[in-house]
Amino acid sequence: MKIIPTRSIVIGVAACLGGALLSCSDNKGPYDHLSLKTFDTLSINECRISQDEVRHELLCLCRADNDTTPTDSKTRHFYRNGGELLWVDRMGVDPRVDTLLSHLGNVGNFGFTAKSFYVQLIADDLKRVRTLDFDDSKNSISKVLARMEYRLTKAYLRYVAGQRYGYVSPYMAFNSLDLIDTTATRRYLGYRRLYDAKTLRPDSAFYAEAFNRVRNHGIGQFLAESKPRSEEYAELEKMLAATTDEKRRRLIICNMERARWYNPELPKSEDGRSVVVNIPAFHLYAFCADSTVSMRIGCGTRHTKTPLLSSMIERVDYNPEWNIPMSIIRNDVARHAGDQEWFDHRNYYIAELKTGKRIPAANVTHKMLLSGDYRVVQAGGEGNSLGRIIFRFPNDFAVYLHDTSSRAFFARSYRGVSHGCVRVERPFDLGRFMVGKKATEWEADTTRVARSKKVLPRVPIYIIYKTLFKTPQGKWETYPDVYGYDEIIYRRIKPFML
Repeated sequence: MKIIPTRSIVIGVAACLGGALLSCSDNKGPYDHLSLKTFDTLSINECRISQDEVRHELLCLCRADNDTTPTDSKTRHFYRNGGELLWVDRMGVDPRVDTLLSHLGNVGNFGFTAKSFYVQLIADDLKRVRTLDFDDSKNSISKVLARMEYRLTKAYLRYVAGQRYGYVSPYMAFNSLDLIDTTATRRYLGYRRLYDAKTLRPDSAFYAEAFNRVRNHGIGQFLAESKPRSEEYAELEKMLAATTDEKRRRLIICNMERARWYNPELPKSEDGRSVVVNIPAFHLYAFCADSTVSMRIGCGTRHTKTPLLSSMIERVDYNPEWNIPMSIIRNDVARHAGDQEWFDHRNYYIAELKTGKRIPAANVTHKMLLSGDYRVVQAGGEGNSLGRIIFRFPNDFAVYLHDTSSRAFFARSYRGVSHGCVRVERPFDLGRFMVGKKATEWEADTTRVARSKKVLPRVPIYIIYKTLFKTPQGKWETYPDVYGYDEIIYRRIKPFML
């Protein structure tokens, strides 16, 4: 056989012919007339490839690729920066490719198409490699191996990153939606952060591990480990398989995507207590080992959305004061600057931020209120917008669970009423749940709400958004997409369904 030039590789004869040559023995067979001289023709140009040619073709593919997902960008970055061939070697290809294709062939189980993972295109080129079906044009061996290498890596990263962390980044999807209101200042103030749930996303360590698994022939386990393992995801997958209704499938697919977003280090309590607020349901569930408390809630409007987050409830305050957010000051309060009667009627007072010194409303100007040097506060007590009790937890949005002085809205089906906080229907029942064994002491405290009282229940809270939600009774309920988040998820995930 002819010698292949330096920096060149050749498709392995033995691998391509599937063991056609017999071992040296006296046994006769259909190929006993073959000798090494027979394969001299395999060194013709169609069956020879240089690494330089493959590199050139890979760079051409990178330049032509306009897909914008993070994993697609990672594929381009890998090959543009000299990443080695992961799937192709001097023997052609090996069973790693078949392992990957077997997993990619199942993407229909979660509503995607095999086409979006290049399954048929990869299979076609794999067949060309294994049958030496090359030519001098678009199916030259250099082009075939380069595009198979590129598509395999691209499909592989799409699959493992998407299944482990979600195909849509909730941070990117939701944190560039709503402009911070600029009505009063007439200047750009950025976007509201609407998603702060500490969700894991693929990082450099993940991609390094993904590449290493290919190099070390360990992708089978890695692919299997990538599938979400929650009971919720498994049930949604079964529900998807059981329906052909397009609207229903869309609902399930969006909530399957949410089920991929997770963080194993979410806050947990010692006794298993937790509070879950599901925005589309306008409902709160407080879970413990042997019981569940549920109640209606009011939350942010579509223009003043309640952010999605996870935290730990640390204290309960009676008769809280309300520090009025700057957005409300800009849009409503500032225009009443100097009107002492207006502030007194609402039990508002103004204090200097640095010193805490109270300033008569009659002496405060519109410019002062918008400067950020003063705070406007509603004193605690009867008529306070926060009601008689508030549950506080660390977050960057000044959002809490609290009572309300206006309770009529709880009778409505749509309860988007606040500037972001969550108003609870039965706050004292929630308080009893959170203090657990100290409920008797709590009962005594609730009769003395005229004074402020702080306790430390330390209960995790999760403010979530699920339009398909399994209730504590084990029934899956569907809720309206009140913030339009399903539409956003579906639009971003739709390319995987084409």
